[in-house]
Amino acid sequence: MLSIKRLCIVGAVLLGMVLVQYLLDALTMTQYSLEDSASTDTIRDDKILFLIFAGGPSGFSDMEAILDTWGNQVDLALVMSNTPRELPLQRIGARNNRNSSWQVRPSATLGGGPDRPAEVFWKETISFLVENFQNYPDLKWIVRSDSDTWWNVKYLRRLLLEENRLPANDTLVMGECYGLENGRWVEYLAHPINNIKRDNGMNCYLAGGAGLVFTRAAVDVFSSCLSAENHPPKKCWGKEDIWLSCMARKCGFSLTGQPGMFQRPDQFDEHMKRNGTMSKTLAIHRAVGDGRNGWEHPSYYDQLLLESQGFD
Repeated sequence: MLSIKRLCIVGAVLLGMVLVQYLLDALTMTQYSLEDSASTDTIRDDKILFLIFAGGPSGFSDMEAILDTWGNQVDLALVMSNTPRELPLQRIGARNNRNSSWQVRPSATLGGGPDRPAEVFWKETISFLVENFQNYPDLKWIVRSDSDTWWNVKYLRRLLLEENRLPANDTLVMGECYGLENGRWVEYLAHPINNIKRDNGMNCYLAGGAGLVFTRAAVDVFSSCLSAENHPPKKCWGKEDIWLSCMARKCGFSLTGQPGMFQRPDQFDEHMKRNGTMSKTLAIHRAVGDGRNGWEHPSYYDQLLLESQGFD
């Protein structure tokens, strides 16, 4: 009996330590990103919010790279992290000024590994998104991005604000669409099929690394669906991107494929060999801040985009 009591005491102490650390993270985030947030009346672009997932050993270098490159063009951002105290908080906090607002929020589910329930992850994520829709009445699109994804922000704005590629009142989620067969992943279909304009998750799933763009209407529908404790179809499985696509038919939003979004750098390389154009490249995954695995720094793609201007 004594050993059981000791185990209970140790367990309670460990749980208390985790809760204290989470509260410290939350207080730190308030210090660096909430108290100095810009007024919603002065933000230059309050229609597009970037939701950036950053954490783990690479979180610091990836966020530094973002702030040095495409992040300079982003006025509204929310950084979710399971290791927020390891991010360049002062630099992120410095982006809170009269023209922009960047926040950092500690995440209880990010970095949970393959055993993390996708449903729990998306409930936390969607709760953050709904909160931002309440804070920014003019917000129309949420861009979900990994910290190692490079974005052509200028082209994204053109697609959304000028070409109306993704109407904010339509229940759509845009990304790089990979093939499914009757809602199931099969190896021979595991390649982009971005000619799909509207799908309910039976023919494609959107690869998370290449980025996702949610309309306000899609977030509203997804949030209501999750709040109603709807359970995913029995065929749903895998990481949060496949699970999200499975939930499309359950919740009533649609998926749409967008050319120019690349889950892997080699896909982008093949695209450049065939087309030689950067202007309509929207997002490239595995553009990392520390050069790991031989992948390119985001500044490499910035330079390619700069050099291609006038030729595309």
